[in-house]
Amino acid sequence: MIDLNDYFSGGYFLLRADKPGWSQLKTDLLPEKLVSMSRCICPRLSVHWGWNLGNREAALKFGIPETKLDEFIKWCSGDYRTDLDVMSTFYSTDSARRFVKRFDLNITDLYLIGAGLPKELEEANWRIKADGIVEGVEKQIEQHLTLETSGTILGFDVTSYAHHDFDCSWFCNYLHQDVFDLYGIRPNQFGLIETNVEAKTVYNWINDDDINRTRAESQLYDFWLLVSYPLEGI
Repeated sequence: MIDLNDYFSGGYFLLRADKPGWSQLKTDLLPEKLVSMSRCICPRLSVHWGWNLGNREAALKFGIPETKLDEFIKWCSGDYRTDLDVMSTFYSTDSARRFVKRFDLNITDLYLIGAGLPKELEEANWRIKADGIVEGVEKQIEQHLTLETSGTILGFDVTSYAHHDFDCSWFCNYLHQDVFDLYGIRPNQFGLIETNVEAKTVYNWINDDDINRTRAESQLYDFWLLVSYPLEGI
């Protein structure tokens, strides 16, 4: 049984289930579409898209209607701070829902996800950056809040963390096949790991110091509980 009190909230995020067309991901082990905090795997709303050196095409592709693009760019220039911290961390499910309603997002494959860091990881190795800046996910973790209770638990994602944001997934290095062969751990219908014990097994295997991090990117990986919340409710 998963108890949300065992996790600190890293915030709430809007992302679309997806799967890159990499040949190594075309396997019966994985569903047709994945849910992941890694942008390598799933598009995730980013305030950066509306900045001067942002990516307007990414905003349109994500589902911001062209008729709303100018309003979105204005929102990204400063109005976003009411509901969101950089780059994509909503403070609450209600703030994310307000965004969906305001910008009339298509909800096909759209997920409102809460990401929870196990308290044991926060106590052991959660990082405050060397530059002293605490924002986004780190700022949420520092508050030691638990995830909202109105969602549905989807499973666990194993991702690295860099530059104040989620980075690469364990799928980026096709580790799902190795993990299945070694431990019999099979991703569920969302491409997530079903239990805390299994997620911790994958986490320990990736971060094993004896292999000098050659199995994945040269970054520290964490495992996160992902909870899905209704997109409507305001």
